[in-house]
Amino acid sequence: MEPIVVLINRTRCVLIALVQGLLGFGLLALSAQPVMALARFDWLLSFGVVIGFIFLGIAAFFFGLARRQPVALHMDESGILGYYVDPTPWEDVAQIHEVTGRKGERYLGFEVKDLPKLIARQSPWRRFFTASNARNTKAHMLVPQIVLQGTTVDALARQAEAFLAGAKVDSGRANTQG
Repeated sequence: MEPIVVLINRTRCVLIALVQGLLGFGLLALSAQPVMALARFDWLLSFGVVIGFIFLGIAAFFFGLARRQPVALHMDESGILGYYVDPTPWEDVAQIHEVTGRKGERYLGFEVKDLPKLIARQSPWRRFFTASNARNTKAHMLVPQIVLQGTTVDALARQAEAFLAGAKVDSGRANTQG
């Protein structure tokens, strides 16, 4: 089978960044009004400033993602890798899931056979997301559809299942020959 390479959708990332940036600047502007008019700064205003900067941080993240446009997911006969998934051979993948979030967002999920082995090679930041994904879904690694360019979770799931089935056949052949 041909390798499948899916890039991050630059346009969607820029749109998400713009919305987050506008929200952040709006909150900062609203928080600055009472400070400039009344020369007063209290806990509620500081909360607005903090939330505004969080939105600006999210906007900066998505602008950076759009600028870099990394490979969201790469699948071939040997396994998967990409921005949202750690390099994992098909032999370590237990199952592929199409996950729908609480608000209708779609994800392509990969459940691994040996979770401690995956976590051992991850950064603390990635471990946090892997543990969070495992608690909420059966999948340990999730690829969000909103940032995928030119494909859907359904199509990727079918292709991933084909790669996984091919890997199982190849490992079965290797076991009978060995």
